[in-house]
Amino acid sequence: MFFSIDPGYRGEVDKDGISNRVKTQYQNLIEKKNVNEQEQHVNKPAKETIHEDYSKGFYVPNNVFVIGTMNDIDRSVESMDFAFRRRFAFHEVTAVDSEAMIYSAKDEDGWTPDYRQDAVDRMESLNKAITNKCDLPEQYQIGGAYFLKYKDVQFNPDSLWNEYLRGTLYEYFRGLPSKEIEDKLKILKDAYDKGSDD
Repeated sequence: MFFSIDPGYRGEVDKDGISNRVKTQYQNLIEKKNVNEQEQHVNKPAKETIHEDYSKGFYVPNNVFVIGTMNDIDRSVESMDFAFRRRFAFHEVTAVDSEAMIYSAKDEDGWTPDYRQDAVDRMESLNKAITNKCDLPEQYQIGGAYFLKYKDVQFNPDSLWNEYLRGTLYEYFRGLPSKEIEDKLKILKDAYDKGSDD
């Protein structure tokens, strides 16, 4: 898959006319599927029943754009990170950048100007505490996607904290003594609550 989506190996053939098709373990399934389709449409020519012929190998066309997202603090993708970075352009989206998601949340989903402002205030206060009081880098700040879940808990700030935020923040401190984890979570919860008072 890396070969097929690498910008230098896109399309059916490369610039020298060499095939970029990749044989996969599922080649025989594609051929069988095509045969079955032809059998079901006996009155139609093969061209109409086989829209894309991948029986000779798989490739990703040049006009397909792949946009992916990843969290660079996710330890489960750490070993893959370099392979991605070598092949693709990266654009960092910070927590501050993601505030726009909250401001563009739909009115029909229950968002009012007050709910939007409350979510942004809590998010900003929490993120300041993450970096300033817990000494974590900015990559650990909580983005707007978490705060869009505010509507899922009927705009109840305690429910948002307990159901979505606390568990994620707990993982940041895994491995520390329990007392130290609880102390840090209290600092963050206080900052989150204070966000509604600013």
